[in-house]
Amino acid sequence: PYLIQRSTFHLKRLLKMPNRDRLAYCRRSWDDMQARMTSDRHPPPPSPVESERLSPGDPDAEDYYHALTLAHRLHPYPGPATVFVSDDSVPGHMSFWRHLVRGGITFHEIPGTHYEILAPDNVPRLAAALRAELTSLG
Repeated sequence: PYLIQRSTFHLKRLLKMPNRDRLAYCRRSWDDMQARMTSDRHPPPPSPVESERLSPGDPDAEDYYHALTLAHRLHPYPGPATVFVSDDSVPGHMSFWRHLVRGGITFHEIPGTHYEILAPDNVPRLAAALRAELTSLG
């Protein structure tokens, strides 16, 4: 699913850019894909310099953060955790958290999709859930 989603993203991006930029973009994407396919499945994370030029809204940010997640090694967390999830979360993803958090876990469901949790209409609900959690900590 990730490969299909990213391919669709890159194809749409390619079709929107000027013709003069398309070849360089394809070469860069092809080189990146080949490097990912032929290297260790967990490459080192991109350099901090690269991350400084990316904002969360930057189209390349998702590829950058995906590379970071591939490089990260998961370890169980001994303490409690609170997770804010969208109301379209896959139940299996939520149960996965239970394997990582040893000290108990609390889920707060926020309206919308994963990408809409920070949408203006959903922020009040997220803020209320976050406030409740912080208040419970004392």
